[in-house]
Amino acid sequence: MNDYRSKLNIYGYGGPNGKTALYDSWTPSHHNATAPIQEINSNFSNGSNGGVPTSYNLEDGSYFRNKTMIIGYNLPKSLLERIKVERFRVYVQAVNLFTITNYSGLDPELSGGSSAFGIDYFGNYPNNQKQYLIGFNLGF
Repeated sequence: MNDYRSKLNIYGYGGPNGKTALYDSWTPSHHNATAPIQEINSNFSNGSNGGVPTSYNLEDGSYFRNKTMIIGYNLPKSLLERIKVERFRVYVQAVNLFTITNYSGLDPELSGGSSAFGIDYFGNYPNNQKQYLIGFNLGF
C-alpha cells in the first residue's frame, strides 16, 4: 500500500500537490480519473479520513532486482609461479545494478520502521543506490 501516494495526490500536507491530483482527479465531468475527488478537508470519500484507505493506495509491489554481481578472473598458476605468488584474483563487483518494477514509490523493497506490514507511509528513502567496487585478492 503506497500511503505516500495518497498524501501526494489526494490529501497531503497543506492539500494535494501532485501532478495526478491536478490533471487526473475525479470531477463531475471526468469520471474515468486515476485519483479520487480533490477536497480541501480529509474525509471518507477521499480516503484520507483517519487511516481509511481507498483502492487508490493499493499497488503491485512486485519487483525484480539484481542486488549484487561479481565478475572475477584468477591469473594462471604458470604466471604466478614466476613472481612467487600463490593466488591472484582481480574482480569487479556491482551492487543494485537494476530494479524492474511498476511501483510508483521510491523503492518497492520496503524497509525500516515506517514500512511495517507492507505499507509505504512516507516514501521510504530508497535502499537501492548503485555501487561499483574493484578489488583483488592476493595470496602468498
